[in-house]
Order: sequence, then structure tokens, then C-alpha cells
Amino acid sequence: LRNATDKMLETLPNLEYARATTIAPRGTVHFAGSLTHVQRLDALRKLKSSRLQWQGGITRVPEWITGWRGAQMTKLHSQERDDLRRQLIAENLLIAPQNRVRYNAGMRDCKAVLSITGYGEMCFRMAEAWAAHRVLVCQDVSHAHTLFPLENGRNAVFCRPDLSDLTDILDDIECNYEQYAPIARQGFEDWRQWCEAAPQIVREGFAPLFSPAKSPSLVSA
Repeated sequence: LRNATDKMLETLPNLEYARATTIAPRGTVHFAGSLTHVQRLDALRKLKSSRLQWQGGITRVPEWITGWRGAQMTKLHSQERDDLRRQLIAENLLIAPQNRVRYNAGMRDCKAVLSITGYGEMCFRMAEAWAAHRVLVCQDVSHAHTLFPLENGRNAVFCRPDLSDLTDILDDIECNYEQYAPIARQGFEDWRQWCEAAPQIVREGFAPLFSPAKSPSLVSA
């Protein structure tokens, strides 16, 4: 059943593509994820205080949160986590974990999918946005070297690392969706091509790390 559901979710965006590019989804942006970084909470508070139509929330408060106290990861004890959950409930930002069908349906109901840094800059949500033919909005990652050709204005829309322009960008997507639809289309196409070349990309990107000439300790291990 799970395999059949995954296959359906892979096929559905292709069937909906023509409609999605002519009739804009009713929602503006979708974000649902665990609180792995304090900026995820910052982003949701910005969405809540705006007039944008958004879906999602925090699904879980993990034991470790990045940026909670300083730039490093912080381990929260049980009382801190309980207090934080109560705070999120009071702000109406805590939601129940979603199954795959509901999660993907929420993304398809919005024009954009928001990806906020967690334990690192890259996130599965980026690929989910591309696969769903939705505009990926994420923080500027131009400083990072990635194997995927992530490019602002081509297959993603970058906001500032501090999220100061996030709501302005999302408001522009809401008002001028036809100008951003090609970014969603290109993101899907780049992701499709990248997946087809995945074996070669893995070989070229990671095989040198295990070369005996460069990393004898890794090879012997």
C-alpha cells in the first residue's frame, strides 16, 4: 500500500501540471516540519502575522534545536520541550504529524513551498517542492557547493538568511504567480533530469572521497 501511494504521489503532479500552470492554487505557501532550527519558528510567526494564506505548522519539538541558544545545537531537557510545546499550542502553530497523502495535498493547494534551514541548509522539502511543480522558496544558499544546480530565479526563489524579506517575496508570488510559474516548471524539470542521472552524479561527487590516493584511512576503514 505504501509503494502504491508513493507511485500515485509521483504521478499526480504530472497529471495536474497543465491545470496548475493555468489556474493558480488558492493558497500562497506551505510549510510543515519539525522544529530543528529556531528560524522555522521565526518563519511561521512571520506567516501568521501576515495576510498570506498559508498551510502547515510545527509537527514536532525534537530534543536538539539549532540556534536556540547561540549558533550551535542546543539539547533541550524534557521540561523545556514541554514548555515550548505549550507555547506553540498557545500560538496555534503546533500541528499533528501528517501522512504522505495529506502532506502532499497541502503542498498542491499552495503556490509555493517554503524550505527553512534545519540541521543544515538542504532539506527534503526542496525536492518535494520541485516534484510537486511548486515554487521553492528558501534562504539564500549561494554560499554552499551542491551537486544539484540550485539557482535563484531559475529553480528556486531565495530570501535573505534572516528572513527579513520573506513575506514580501511570498506576497509577490501571490500577486504575480504567472511570473513565478516558470520557476516551478524549471525546478521540476531540473529535478527530473537530476534524478535520472543520479548514479553518475553520486559517482562523480562522492567516489573521489574514497580514492586510496586521497583518503587511505577511509578505504582501510
